[in-house]
Amino acid sequence: HNYAFDNQFLFREIELKHAHIGVLLPHLTSAQAEMSAMFWPEGPEAAGVEPKPPGYSPQFFLGPPGSGAPWHYHFAAANVLAYGRKRWFLTPPGNAHFSTTPSAVWFEKEYAQSSPKPMECVQEAGDLLLVPNFWGHATLNIETSIGTAFEFRFLE
Repeated sequence: HNYAFDNQFLFREIELKHAHIGVLLPHLTSAQAEMSAMFWPEGPEAAGVEPKPPGYSPQFFLGPPGSGAPWHYHFAAANVLAYGRKRWFLTPPGNAHFSTTPSAVWFEKEYAQSSPKPMECVQEAGDLLLVPNFWGHATLNIETSIGTAFEFRFLE
């Protein structure tokens, strides 16, 4: 599952036991504003961050277990997980690449042979993960995961 592109998974995958997630969703918009204020109290421009897309891109993500983002890279991003658990795979810029292979398929078929092995961590609810500029990364949701992220780049 590549949750970023599948808008029907919510109805297929999230079970009744996750019904309380609906209470969380309205708070994510305000969480994005609060995150922005936390990172840049005087506003993004004052910190030298481009204030609008593509230099400043707030995002929302939601995905069932087994979904995730395939390998990619971009400008720096702050990722906050509000609910669930997510496994991250990271490589420095020299090894970063783009892939259309779903992360679950990559993990099942290619991970064991990958060399060098990517760095890994598990993000828990409440954790913030900062991915530096151009670091390659892929994710695999261990549990239903909900969160918000900001991609940003500094003004030149």
